[in-house]
Amino acid sequence: MIASLIISGSAIFISWLSRYQRSRYGCLELSFLLLAIFIGFRYNFGNDYIGYLDSFQEVNKDENPFMGHNEFGWTLICLFFQPIGFFGMNIVLTGLEFFILYLLVKKNVPPKWYWLSIFIFSMNTGFMLVFSSMMRQFLAICIFILASEFIYNKRWIVALLLILLATLMHTTAFILLPFVLLGFLNITLSTQQIFYLLIFYCIIYFIGTDLLSSIILKILIFEQFKRYELYMDTESFGESSGLGVLFNFILFIVLLLHQKYQPEKIKFYFTLFSFYIFFQFFTEIASMISRLSFYFSIFSIVAFPWMFEAIKNILAKYLILTIYILMILKSFFDFFDQSGIWHKHFYNYQSIFSSNSWM
Repeated sequence: MIASLIISGSAIFISWLSRYQRSRYGCLELSFLLLAIFIGFRYNFGNDYIGYLDSFQEVNKDENPFMGHNEFGWTLICLFFQPIGFFGMNIVLTGLEFFILYLLVKKNVPPKWYWLSIFIFSMNTGFMLVFSSMMRQFLAICIFILASEFIYNKRWIVALLLILLATLMHTTAFILLPFVLLGFLNITLSTQQIFYLLIFYCIIYFIGTDLLSSIILKILIFEQFKRYELYMDTESFGESSGLGVLFNFILFIVLLLHQKYQPEKIKFYFTLFSFYIFFQFFTEIASMISRLSFYFSIFSIVAFPWMFEAIKNILAKYLILTIYILMILKSFFDFFDQSGIWHKHFYNYQSIFSSNSWM
């Protein structure tokens, strides 16, 4: 926990200095480099780390590795990186993934809010830390981030190919296929539309849950999703208190109300992020559904900085921002609680240099 706190805090501070730099590059690049080294050089850090290591080593031993538990694309990656080992693969993939995230922030977030993007990604445990334990889906999420650029520019064929590539890494990416056409909608939400949208969400949550739960559970038992059965009831990414849920709902409303004031591309990212809330409604049906929400929640590193930029009332802006930061900090420390499922594999950080051999 201490290592995670120090590295994240250092990256946040360095990115905060971006507002003072005169050159185009510097602080944000250094922040992402620091985080990438921290995650890329990890060893036995994360609940699924050893499982991925064992899977990587077994691929080369199997007569037909593509008949195993993992998706075709991930198996192919494991075979490709056999010459440099699991450590080498992890370093390369982490570098690629963090570079994609860096581009997302660099292109779409004002420099004075870089620090908030870094804070959300590194301190919100549903991102950097949990992503380090779900290597296949993190890669699929980053591929979707690349696809989002083509979706916005209405290059739907390229976006479709990228999403199909993501499905080869993690089957859940199939849920993204309809979103290749989202760029054609040019969604701008009026106050009235937001009101209707919230009513729709509430109806689904309080009335339609039983109906939709049966549909969702039928989808989840398809052959393509059977490899995730072990996550159906056991996986948890943290729970919010009643006040936390209320604040997040209010925050969501504030975000939607400021969507119409954003540049066109940022409106698009606001829209993508809004789907995160939709999937979060159904985590009580099957906890694995929380994994689907990750494809959209990652865009919070763009949406929230722009939301706070758009809030004109200074008192409201900094009050909401302060509460938001405190909630993330609380969830960060709760993540490492000894009674939680994450403590054992995340509390103490180890690097590959503590290993007896290159794996």
